[in-house]
Amino acid sequence: MANGITRDKVMVACVVGEVTLITEPAIENNVDRIHLIHYIKPGDKREERARFYQRFYDATAEELAKAGIEVIEHSDAETYNFRRMMSKVYEILVEEAGQKKSLVHVNLSGGTNEYAAAAAICSMMYKDVVVFTVGKGYDGRTTDYDQLMKNAMKDGKLVGSCSTIGGTYLVDKYPIDRPDDNLLKAFKIYSVISQSDHRNSNTVVIRNLVLQNVWMAKGPMAEGAAIKGTSVELEVPERGYACPQARMADYISRQRGEAVQYYRVYISQWESRGWIAKNPGTKKYSITDEGLTVLEVFCPEKFISFGTGDIVIQSEKYCRKTGGRRRPGIPISFRDPIPAQMVPMMQLIRALDI
Repeated sequence: MANGITRDKVMVACVVGEVTLITEPAIENNVDRIHLIHYIKPGDKREERARFYQRFYDATAEELAKAGIEVIEHSDAETYNFRRMMSKVYEILVEEAGQKKSLVHVNLSGGTNEYAAAAAICSMMYKDVVVFTVGKGYDGRTTDYDQLMKNAMKDGKLVGSCSTIGGTYLVDKYPIDRPDDNLLKAFKIYSVISQSDHRNSNTVVIRNLVLQNVWMAKGPMAEGAAIKGTSVELEVPERGYACPQARMADYISRQRGEAVQYYRVYISQWESRGWIAKNPGTKKYSITDEGLTVLEVFCPEKFISFGTGDIVIQSEKYCRKTGGRRRPGIPISFRDPIPAQMVPMMQLIRALDI
């Protein structure tokens, strides 16, 4: 392990039916630890197939451990599922390249095509991550288990399709910007609200963006800092986030500005990236397949924790003049008529409601 002065050297690889293609590059590069991705379907009836692939992983992990390399196993993601591979590789790179600032090498050889494609794309999001493939020679192919195992052995040792490698080859990289963290966090909150039983209005989303310190933020903020100057600042949590009637004019004015900012900073950005699309003939939006991929890959619970139980809903618009709580089912217009001068503002708020 690194001592804090030097950076850890880390490798990422996928183990399917190869050993040497994984172990030799790791050992030759003197990596400190290696993340091994593999997957065996639970309850797979094809027991020989499962046993075959498990032996490759066990042999790979054992040889790396003997070389003093720390092995970190990742067996919870289907290696044949591109989205799952994107999510898994991105998770590893966020931790190693992003948080720990490790020197990361990503081995594209030895795994599935889905892993190789996902690993290449994710690696391009980090400038210092090295991507490489390994040359190999084939000794033969067959589908018979005993013959497969025989072909994969060399001097009584399980090595895969080759016993030596022909060298490693760097892969050209093209820079790909990762989605903005603030935009991703906001999108996760929006998605949870839009898929819940709550009314998906701009005011509901904005309130939760503010309370989660995401609203208009460009980076980490102190607790509560994002509330200043927003309509949520005027709401009283202990009264169901209702606004005192004495602050009605200021409250409506702030909400009007927030609706415009919400559309410009978030809705328009999500739409332009293809994460959401407007439903024909309506003002409503739906999350697209691309948006679902973004949520699965970039917004796992580990990084952005927000669920339906975290949604904050306003129980009523305004507090009663007496300071008490309004009886359920009594429309605000029946008890507290909106002043005539406020009607245009209220109409605009409704018009901007997304």
